[in-house]
Amino acid sequence: MGAIDGGGVAFNSANSYIWLGSCLLQWGTATSSIDTDQDFSFPTTFPNACAVVFTNRTEANNEHVLPVTAKTTTEFTINRDDALVGSLPFYWFAIGF
Repeated sequence: MGAIDGGGVAFNSANSYIWLGSCLLQWGTATSSIDTDQDFSFPTTFPNACAVVFTNRTEANNEHVLPVTAKTTTEFTINRDDALVGSLPFYWFAIGF
């Protein structure tokens, strides 16, 4: 795909990224399956740092969030509420540089 403002873009799967100058945006879908720390990898490594990761459950009428408890240049960690049961699909969005 083409470049945007000197950046690049990769739409190869449900998990993708785009460079906007020196800012890297990444997004995707994942499934949480355990009630403890669970790691999810980014499609590409942030060269310097991941500033923030947002999660959003994909199903309607959800009261429980999937909190991000840690982030690195290569992955983020969530630790869901023990009251949640089963596999829970979610969207995620990360910003870094």
